[in-house]
Amino acid sequence: MATSISYLASRAALVFVVAILEYYLISLNHLVISANSAPNNNYCRPIEANDTDLIQFALNLEFLEAEFFLHGALGEGLDAISPNLALGGPPPIGGHKANLNPLVAPIIQEFGYQEVGHIRAIFTTIGGFPRPLLNLSRENFAALFDQAAGFPLTPPFDPYANSVNYLLASYAIPYVGLVGYVGTIPDLTEPTNCRLVASLLGVEAGQDAVIRALLYKMAHWKVFPYRLTVADFTNLISGLRNKLGGCGIKDEGIIVPEALGAENRTCSNVLSADLDSLSYARAQPEILRIVYATGDESVPGGFYPRGANGNIARRFLNGYYDIEMNYISILITFINTCLVASLLGVEAGAGQDAVIRALLYERGNQTVLPYRLTVAEFTNRISALRNKLGKSGNKDEGIRVPITLGAENKTTSNVLSADVNSLSYARTPPEILRIVYGTGNESLHGGFYPQGANGKIARTCVTVVGGGRGG
Repeated sequence: MATSISYLASRAALVFVVAILEYYLISLNHLVISANSAPNNNYCRPIEANDTDLIQFALNLEFLEAEFFLHGALGEGLDAISPNLALGGPPPIGGHKANLNPLVAPIIQEFGYQEVGHIRAIFTTIGGFPRPLLNLSRENFAALFDQAAGFPLTPPFDPYANSVNYLLASYAIPYVGLVGYVGTIPDLTEPTNCRLVASLLGVEAGQDAVIRALLYKMAHWKVFPYRLTVADFTNLISGLRNKLGGCGIKDEGIIVPEALGAENRTCSNVLSADLDSLSYARAQPEILRIVYATGDESVPGGFYPRGANGNIARRFLNGYYDIEMNYISILITFINTCLVASLLGVEAGAGQDAVIRALLYERGNQTVLPYRLTVAEFTNRISALRNKLGKSGNKDEGIRVPITLGAENKTTSNVLSADVNSLSYARTPPEILRIVYGTGNESLHGGFYPQGANGKIARTCVTVVGGGRGG
């Protein structure tokens, strides 16, 4: 990892990043957005805060996701599953068990338990604070969807009524945490904290990708009893978040105009990303404006009727926050970590892998013709092979696992592969080379790279093998 970061910080990377920054600044000046979503430049840039405050801010979103997913899948939340993590905070308002189908129910249960692990991991690493008061009521979601639609929906939107409604309600939540983590990583200073947040990001991005993939399959379905399709609702919710965030377009629905698609060539938008297919980033004030549903980081409401907890959120509620920008340090930090964070949001156990795993999970029990193995069995065998080749223990799991390997040791569904705290696994460059070479040896090329991989790291590992190229 350190070698990779040093490489990104090279002179070539500096020139590249400066060019990219200039490009985005020019692009932002030409974005056509409504007056209501015009950037609020005072609170669109990163704020200065220490690592503890930055990571603890994310606890607010982890609490929200944990309670919503647990209630939706099980009909109960942290107070029943892991009461010590609530630290005496008030119970949520209006959480209910959702009417979920056999495909969606175990996925949401898995997500709920993963959030428990995330909260515990943050508590263990940097400490935490009591759960804030959360509003998960039907009335709150109905108000949010009315606000997105621009008119009162009749009957009021009920997130717990069925799987489609619940997935649409879920669409409104994890993505905010994802872009928040992408925005946080560049401002962290301690390697341990960077690793924690990168691991959190990997799973958060995965959850969002799975939800988007499931919705994409139903994109053209009408959401009964309304005249709007699933895709319409995702576009309306994304539009509302852009409006509330006040910092331009950082959110897109599952079907977009070709001009917003990958390389301006697709209308499918399973993973929301920018012009270079990197994850968007949001600063803390933007996130508060969105989750409060007020467009003002100082006016609580929405999911947080009394406001979020932690030093950053409470200072906004107190009516002040001194924003001091050190542009040189931010540029250097961007070079070192922001690009990596944005890539992680779309790649990794994050987006693309999560979509593939979700589609395979849906077909897990199907036999792969002409073989006698199921889809799930193939994923387990491929994961086992990667663990064997990587030679660094268990860092890979199939889509169905023994309960001892499931989230919080309570699920056999494994749509997102993660460790005991539901954090993304990490592999070093030598481990990756052993796997993609298919040889179990980072110095012996083969597999997908018959002549070996390129770049300084790969070249230092490669030795002369059978007349092949040297290191």
